[in-house]
Amino acid sequence: MARWGMVIDLDKCTGCQACSVACKEENNVPFGSPKEKRQRTDIYWHKVIAVSNGEYPSASTEMIPMPCMHCDNPPCVQVCPAKATYVREDGIVIQNYRRCIGCKYCIAACPYGVRNFNYKEQPDEEYHRPDLPPEHPLQVPGLSYKNTWCC
Repeated sequence: MARWGMVIDLDKCTGCQACSVACKEENNVPFGSPKEKRQRTDIYWHKVIAVSNGEYPSASTEMIPMPCMHCDNPPCVQVCPAKATYVREDGIVIQNYRRCIGCKYCIAACPYGVRNFNYKEQPDEEYHRPDLPPEHPLQVPGLSYKNTWCC
């Protein structure tokens, strides 16, 4: 069976974070408030981090997108006591949200810090995508979440 792979050209990344916004919109991820950002409880499935190199006057900054890397041997799968996180045959690391018990072990185990815990109730409001497929329902509080392969 074929295995998926993704290449992100870092030379072309401008740090606009359009990939992060698109990921939130596509997966119906709730937007966080400034308070949630300060408390680090906002949900991001696809972050873009800035890495500074060098010192003044020759300093530079690189923007690095950080989606789920879909590891070959993912630590999040190994630590999940409910077996809610697993690897599909095609190599995609996926989560069965109905099996998740909210223990946060996968969040602690993820070396890239891309797993999130939903602490809040998501308001049931109209989103920009009225055609949202049924596999992207409202996020349930008390569960951990990860991105899939839409990025």
